[in-house]
Amino acid sequence: MSDQQAVFPVPQSPFGTQPGATARTFVDAAHVRIVEEPFLRLISVRFSRQVELAAVAERLQLSATQAPNSYLASAGREAARYEPRAWLLIGGPDDALPSAVAGSLVTDLSARLASFRIGGTAATRILGSSTSVCPAPGGFVRTLFAESYPVLLQCLGVQDFRLLVDVSLASACADWLTDAATLSTQA
Repeated sequence: MSDQQAVFPVPQSPFGTQPGATARTFVDAAHVRIVEEPFLRLISVRFSRQVELAAVAERLQLSATQAPNSYLASAGREAARYEPRAWLLIGGPDDALPSAVAGSLVTDLSARLASFRIGGTAATRILGSSTSVCPAPGGFVRTLFAESYPVLLQCLGVQDFRLLVDVSLASACADWLTDAATLSTQA
């Protein structure tokens, strides 16, 4: 792969949100807020066993010591190391993300994953009722949502989460989260 930056199409919203428009809000209550996080650039970088972790980390401007299942944000770059030999780079639609080194596979997942931002005092409880694990701040895990389909769950801070789901399941996930938030107010 050359030293040129990879070019990917602008991410789209599975809910029809247009660039420049306000993101769709599913729940906005005192105890929880659930909004679509449209237009995230999501790039998966996987590398083979023959490629040194340090070489990929240097090329991507990341730390080679970042543990699997962790998230970091520094110098304007967000990255989740979701497997021992894979990172998910997270950015805005216009962010320039570097290409990787030879021996790695760079895949744009922006059109395949919908993103929800879930925050507030009930966020952990709502996600705990829908997933088998709720990561601590700085954590990033693959888990099952509603005991049925795989998702990526990222803890950005105390009571602040990002949930990435397959776009084909985004509407069902939004409905489930909305119902769970409604039920949490009645508890």
